[in-house]
Amino acid sequence: MNAQQELMRTLNEILIRLGKIEGELIGIRKLSERVSNLEVWQNWLKGAWAAVTAGYVYLCGISFGK
Repeated sequence: MNAQQELMRTLNEILIRLGKIEGELIGIRKLSERVSNLEVWQNWLKGAWAAVTAGYVYLCGISFGK
């Protein structure tokens, strides 16, 4: 293998690695969006469980004649 082929092979390896790094950076950017979505769902679920608990307490109060 001559020097020019070796240089081209090295440059191709560098480009492949840079592409992988770029892909990881895009994934990290999307991570904040995913975390934000999870936080929204978590808050919704907390509210839903609070409503279910309040309904249960209300029904228990009616059932036991409070």
